[in-house]
Amino acid sequence: MTVNLWGYNGQAPGPTIEAVEGDKIRVFVTNKLPEHTTIHWHGMLVPNGMDGVGGLTQPHIPVGKTFIYEFQLKKSGTFMYHPHSDEMVQMAMGMMGMVVVHPRDPALHRVNRDYVFIMSSYNVTPGGSLPNVAEMTDLTCGRGIRAYSPASTCCRRDSAIACASGWAISP
Repeated sequence: MTVNLWGYNGQAPGPTIEAVEGDKIRVFVTNKLPEHTTIHWHGMLVPNGMDGVGGLTQPHIPVGKTFIYEFQLKKSGTFMYHPHSDEMVQMAMGMMGMVVVHPRDPALHRVNRDYVFIMSSYNVTPGGSLPNVAEMTDLTCGRGIRAYSPASTCCRRDSAIACASGWAISP
């Protein structure tokens, strides 16, 4: 089965961005979607104009236009990026990715390796190729935690699992 999704750099989920705390990153986003979009850097400390909330902290990125996100990574951790323009549809179409910011001092959080997973569940009609973006499927996300959303993010750092989502998480 082939499903047509939207994504970043031609993939859904988008590529994992890895950098070191204190690094300055620059991300060029050219909108090739049929509607406007943005990128919100979920949980990251960024300047207000880089926060990606279309119509509030920045203008929406119109179809065919490019916006440049540029900011310094102020804290280490594992984060998510996703749109904040018609986000329920755009995320349900696969638009999300992860950011891993390694600590400047590797002794601060000793780990052998960071693992990130984005698990998504799509309702696709048999014979179809597009997900039904109005369907909120449920997904079990590690250790019995249920996340009711079209996509849930699970981060695994060695043996600890943490789940985050734009919607309610319940035990």
